[in-house]
Amino acid sequence: MDFTTVKEITIPEGVVLKIMSGSTILWEKIRYTNQIPNSINADGTQYVGANGEDGYKNHAQLNTAGAEASTSSDVGVTGYIPVKKGDIVYFKNMQLHPTASGGKNELTYVGMYLKDFSNKACTKARMINNYSYIVGNLTTYEDTGYYKSFEIIDQYNYGISYLRFSCGFLDDTAIITVNEPID
Repeated sequence: MDFTTVKEITIPEGVVLKIMSGSTILWEKIRYTNQIPNSINADGTQYVGANGEDGYKNHAQLNTAGAEASTSSDVGVTGYIPVKKGDIVYFKNMQLHPTASGGKNELTYVGMYLKDFSNKACTKARMINNYSYIVGNLTTYEDTGYYKSFEIIDQYNYGISYLRFSCGFLDDTAIITVNEPID
């Protein structure tokens, strides 16, 4: 076998096998894909904040109608993130709290949208259990209590196609993945 060129094979478990020159074999774990920078506007273009933020906007929030509104609070909102029934959505560095109220928690929303970007439901994160027919199997981080993941249940087959989030501490360290656990 000729080992003078690099050959790369993707293995189903999310690992890449690299065969280097000579007999060196390296295993490399594939990283997750943060969906926030990939989030979109309703016209399909990339969602960009007023200050050039990729995939989120500061001083903006969702309201109960699922619409974006300006706010003077230190809150941010994402663009539309594609999802479908059965997807598991993971979070990191996002202040999405399942029970807290008051302050920024009153501006923390999860918006659930259909294929045509129309709003199916938009609720405060602490009230998402009222929508267990849309999302379920919620997990939280033990140290902070913030949401870690939830599954798109879509029990009545509404066709949930997009999610949006507004919460405090939304910046370039915030991570949302779909079907990719975050280490």
